[in-house]
Amino acid sequence: MKKAFCYVFFIFVILYMIIFPQAAISEAKRAVILCGEAILPTLFVFLVCSQFLINTGFAKILKKPFSKIMYPLFGINGSGALCVLAGYISGYPVGAVCTCELYKKGDLKRNEAERLLGFCNNAGPLFIIGSVGT
Repeated sequence: MKKAFCYVFFIFVILYMIIFPQAAISEAKRAVILCGEAILPTLFVFLVCSQFLINTGFAKILKKPFSKIMYPLFGINGSGALCVLAGYISGYPVGAVCTCELYKKGDLKRNEAERLLGFCNNAGPLFIIGSVGT
């Protein structure tokens, strides 16, 4: 029943776009402009800052003091603390990007990276205020 509803819904959406192409085109343009003016500038700052912290070795600095907290709570070594902090502060996709970068560098094992994605990949307060608030 749920699949049938989805199919019918998307058929109506496609038919609407065929019948009213100008409305579909103008709304698509508006969505791209909104993304370019609100979402990308907000994310850019956080992505640059998180990459800077990863490339300067900040995750390794956090590893030792945060291992005592991160491993018992989440089963992840202390390097993942940077991703958790970045994910909670700035939100999606910064936490996920940070996790992937640390996995590529070998600071996180595969199972740790998978587990870490579960709780640092969310909409953070700064992203919501910067994107939705504007």
